[in-house]
Amino acid sequence: MKKVRVIPAPRQDGRIAVLGVVLWPDKIMLHAVVESDAEEIASVHQEGDQATMFQITDDLGNSYDGPSGGHGSGNTNLNVNEWRIHVHPGVAEGATKLTVTIWVRHSIHGRVELPL
Repeated sequence: MKKVRVIPAPRQDGRIAVLGVVLWPDKIMLHAVVESDAEEIASVHQEGDQATMFQITDDLGNSYDGPSGGHGSGNTNLNVNEWRIHVHPGVAEGATKLTVTIWVRHSIHGRVELPL
């Protein structure tokens, strides 16, 4: 694929895992899986707001706006959702690494680095 690149994420343990990104010319699509914690299960609003948990930056200092689109699906019995989140713009020319920061209730839950 010359027009689209798939970058898998390294293995992660825990209830939130970034699976990787798909790099399109005009956007980045982030793939992640989130298992809700007790507070999210008790609040339908928080569970539906999980797409805002992710922020993407690159090693050049650029921040990518999002989520500007995407969708989640999952299993309500397991309280697990898979997210496909679109952020804009596409990766800046010259960037060699993306960092996905995971936010949970206004605190950093973790970071995942994706070499390009």
